Amino acid sequence: MYEYLRGHPDVFMPDVKEPQFLSADLEMPWLVSRDKYLLLFQEASTKKRVGEASVFYLYVKKAASEIKRFSPDARIIIMLRNPAEMLNSLHARYL
Repeated sequence: MYEYLRGHPDVFMPDVKEPQFLSADLEMPWLVSRDKYLLLFQEASTKKRVGEASVFYLYVKKAASEIKRFSPDARIIIMLRNPAEMLNSLHARYL
């Protein structure tokens, strides 16, 4: 989905696919500051839609409220996969 949206002429998706900025309660070491997060989108000014693809937002209890507070008009797209198909992909990723 990230690659599909990234290829759309009206959509900006940053090079960093999963910045996890709105994942505060996961305590992940790669969380970035607000300024660094916003820098990811500095080239998005001419696009109609701007997004990112942090999949861990699905696991974060506070993500929905953090997203709403950060961008009240945000729209969320969630794509779920068949777990059996996902396991094959995950296994291949870690080989």
